[in-house]
Amino acid sequence: MKYFTREVKIGITGIIALCILVYGMNYLKGIHLFKPTVYFYVKYKNVNGLVKSSPVFADGYQIGVVRSIYYDYVNPGNVTVEVGLNIDVRIPKGSYAELISGMLGDVKMNILMTNNFHEYYAVGDTIPGKLNAGL
Repeated sequence: MKYFTREVKIGITGIIALCILVYGMNYLKGIHLFKPTVYFYVKYKNVNGLVKSSPVFADGYQIGVVRSIYYDYVNPGNVTVEVGLNIDVRIPKGSYAELISGMLGDVKMNILMTNNFHEYYAVGDTIPGKLNAGL
């Protein structure tokens, strides 16, 4: 007695392969599907080549990635960047996000933490953004 015909086996294999492909592509982009993240927003006047999946660092350690970038058409000249950070990260009030250009033209975001450990940004808050003057 046959439980699965050849077509069913091929279909199941295709679905499994597609799931592995989607998970693998997101993993390579730095998006972990089963790891909880929290979202913050950063406002800039100019993002200087920042793209989706750019790394976000704090003290030299990667704490997240850029999830999306929105241009504000109502207030021209403003760009909102949505960042997904590890759920364990708590950002003190007074901290700001800075864009840093690498040697090869890549752009990363660095969050400079303050020593204010009494108040923290809530999930979904907007962190002020500053541009690095560069070399």
